[in-house]
Amino acid sequence: NDSGGGGFTNNTEDKIDNPCEELKAQIDDASYIAKFEELNNETGKQKETGYVENKDGSFTKLNPINNGHSLSLGGLDYKSLNGFIHTHLDDFETGKVVDGRPEINQIYRIFSPADVIAFLNIAKQSANTNDVYATVITSSGDYTLRFTGDTSAITGLKSADDYLEDYKQYLDRYSSLERGFLNFLKDHIKVDGIQLFKITKPLFSSDYEVKAKTLDDKGKVDSQDCI
Repeated sequence: NDSGGGGFTNNTEDKIDNPCEELKAQIDDASYIAKFEELNNETGKQKETGYVENKDGSFTKLNPINNGHSLSLGGLDYKSLNGFIHTHLDDFETGKVVDGRPEINQIYRIFSPADVIAFLNIAKQSANTNDVYATVITSSGDYTLRFTGDTSAITGLKSADDYLEDYKQYLDRYSSLERGFLNFLKDHIKVDGIQLFKITKPLFSSDYEVKAKTLDDKGKVDSQDCI
């Protein structure tokens, strides 16, 4: 797997100097970008699609649960994984009628609390956090998480359901999903070292661009090009 971390084996002493470099190397990896581009054609469906990446660089398709609205990482050995890549769908009618109106399945087009928890649990059990990632593919943007913190600080996590109401409030409160998500991480997940990146391919370009997304001192999103 060409997206490796330069031979590092100790995830608490050897930190990533530049996670941008890791992410750009991953985008150059043919097997990863094939899945990335495949899933970019799947966001209009009514069931999520995704894969985990194994330590040997191979990919295993994830099983849909919750009528296809979620993907299951259950039963997987997190120590054997580099990470996962999956879709979050466009809004669609579920076929049910609620209060006389068609029910719409609405999914935030950024990571969910369950995604973040799975990502952190993979990082916590990894011998090399340089390789650990989570990617979400949506019709309004593709995002990746990387971890640059101390895995011993990944403690006190609640269940995804326990975070859900706060998560919804934050994403609905702010003018952008990125701002709501980053503030949610800061105020509720409270684990240092979770890095958010947005991946785009500009119109008429064959190359992907990566931007690091952080909060400035006013709690607004600061976007920096990965160079």
